[in-house]
Amino acid sequence: MKRPWVVFAAYLVAVALLMSAMALVTVIGVRLDRDQQFAESRAALEERVRLVLWRMDSAVGPIVAQENARPYFEYAPFYPAERAYTNMFAPLAAGEVLVPSPLLTLESPYIRIHFQYAPDGTLTSPNVPESNMRDLAETGFVTHENIVRSRVSFEKMRAAVTYEFLRQSLANQSVSLDSDLNLATTDDAIQSSEYQQRAKTIQQSITNQALTNNVMRVDELENKRSSDVTMPVMNPVWSDNELFLTRAAQVDGETYLQGCWLNWPAIRTDLLDSISDLLPSASLTPISETNAPEESRRLASAPIHLAIDEPSFVSAILSPLRIALLIAWVCVIMVIVAIGGLLWGATALSERRAAFVSAVTHELRTPLTTFQLYSDLLAENRVPDQERRNEYYQTLRNEATRLRHLVDNVLAFARLERAPTHPPKESVSVADLVARIRPGIDAQCNRAEMTLDWDIPPEPEITLNTNAEIVEQILANLVDNACKYANGSEHNQIEIASRSDTKSLIITVRDFGPGLTRDAARTLYRPFAKSASEAAVTAPGVGLGLALSRRLAHSLGGDLRWRNHIEPGCCFELSLPI
Repeated sequence: MKRPWVVFAAYLVAVALLMSAMALVTVIGVRLDRDQQFAESRAALEERVRLVLWRMDSAVGPIVAQENARPYFEYAPFYPAERAYTNMFAPLAAGEVLVPSPLLTLESPYIRIHFQYAPDGTLTSPNVPESNMRDLAETGFVTHENIVRSRVSFEKMRAAVTYEFLRQSLANQSVSLDSDLNLATTDDAIQSSEYQQRAKTIQQSITNQALTNNVMRVDELENKRSSDVTMPVMNPVWSDNELFLTRAAQVDGETYLQGCWLNWPAIRTDLLDSISDLLPSASLTPISETNAPEESRRLASAPIHLAIDEPSFVSAILSPLRIALLIAWVCVIMVIVAIGGLLWGATALSERRAAFVSAVTHELRTPLTTFQLYSDLLAENRVPDQERRNEYYQTLRNEATRLRHLVDNVLAFARLERAPTHPPKESVSVADLVARIRPGIDAQCNRAEMTLDWDIPPEPEITLNTNAEIVEQILANLVDNACKYANGSEHNQIEIASRSDTKSLIITVRDFGPGLTRDAARTLYRPFAKSASEAAVTAPGVGLGLALSRRLAHSLGGDLRWRNHIEPGCCFELSLPI
C-alpha cells in the first residue's frame, strides 16, 4: 500500500468528524432528556398539588357551606317560635314559645365559638346565653361546664377581634364569596380552570346545603318571610393568624355581623395530616391582600395558601435516551476500532507482501545467479580441474537444497495461512522418531560443516502421538538457523537434547553463536520480519522459519519457545505432547 500515512490521516479526520458529530448529538440529546425529565417532574408535582387542593377543599368546603346555610335567627341562644300549639292543639300567640338555637348545643373541633354583633355593636354568642336564658339553657340543653368553656372562648374572641375591624374588612372586600369564585382570566389557563372547578364545587356545596336547610326548616322560614331579611354568604377574614367567617345580615333594615371563630390550628393539623402521603413537607399559611399567591397554590374554600418546598431536581443517569446514546457510543467506538483494525491489517498485509516479495526476490536471485554462472562455466568446459569442477557441483547442489528449503517453507506457510489444518498423527516412540529425522538433520549439518551432538535417550516408556515429518521440518528450520548464525563461532557446534515431564517431551536445539539481540527478540515469530537489506548484511533468509515452525508446533498440540537466559548462543525448546 502506497503512502499508508495518507490513508490513516484520512481515517483520523473521519474519526474526528464522527466523534464531533456524536458529541454534539449527545450534548443536545442529554439536554433535551434533562428538560423532559424536569417537565415530567414538574407535571408530577403539579398533579400532586392538584390532588392535595381538591382533598383540602373537600374537607374545608362542608364547614363553610354549613355556616353559610345557617339562618340569621340561630345566632341567638333562644328564638321565638312563630307557630306553637298546646297539648290540646290550641294555637299559642307568636313569641310565647322559645326554641333553643342549634348553635347552643353545637360542639365542633373546628369552630371555637359563634358570635353576633348587634346594630349597636353589642357582642353576643348563642353559645354563651345571659341571665334568664342561661338559667333556661342549664335546665337541660347544655351543661354549666360547657357554658363556662364557651365563655372563655368568647372572651378570647372579644380580645382578638373588634366590631370595627370586621365591619371594615367586610366593607373592603369588593366581592362576596359568590363573586370571588368567578376568577379573572390568568396567563395559565389550566391552573385558572382548575381553580374555577374547585370554586364551582364549593359554591354548589353551599347552594345544596342551603336548600337542604330550607327544606328541613320550611315552617320556620315560611313564617319569617314577612321580615325583610338579606343573608349574604360568609366571608373569611384573617386577624393575627386567626380565621373568622362573618357576614353582614340585613334584618328589617338593621345590620347584624354574624359568624364564627374557626379553630385554625386544628383545621391546619388535620389538613396537613390528610395530605402527608402526597406532600409530607407542605405547610399552610394565611392569605392577605399583600401576599396573594398564584391560584394554583390556594384553596378555593378559604384564603389559605399551600406552601411547598420546591424539590431539587436531579436527572436520572440511566434514562432510556441516555441508554440509547450509550449504546450508540459503544457501537460507534466498535465500528471505529473495527475499521482501524481493518486498515491496520490491510497496511500490515501490504507491508508483509512487499517485504516477502523483496526478501524472496533477493533469496531467489542469489542461487539463480550462482546456477547461471556455474552452469555456464561447466557447460563451456572452462573448468578443466576436476577438483574444482566437483566443488562447483557441490555448490550447485547446496544452493538447490537451500532453494528447495525456502520454497517448502513458503508453501507450508501459505497452506497454514489459507486454511489451518490438523495434520495426521501416529503413535511413535522416541527412538523411532530420532531414527527417522536424524539422517536429514545430520546431512544438513555436514553441508554446513557444523558439529552436531545428539543427546536424546530412547525412553521406551514414552510414546508420542505426532507427525514425524513435521517434527523433522521444525528441527530442520532450527538447525538451519543455527548453521547460518553460529557458523564460524568459537564453538562450531549444535546440541540437540531432550527431557520429559508428565505431559510432554521437550526437545532443545542450542548453538553457541552470538545469540539474539533485544530488537530481534521482539520480532522473533513475526513472518517475513527480515528485509532484503537485513538479509544482505546478516545471514540469508526471509525471516519465515521460526514463524512457520511455531505454527507447525501448535498444529501438533505443542509449542516452540525461546529460552532467553541461555548464554552463550541461542536455545529453542520444542514441546510435543505425550
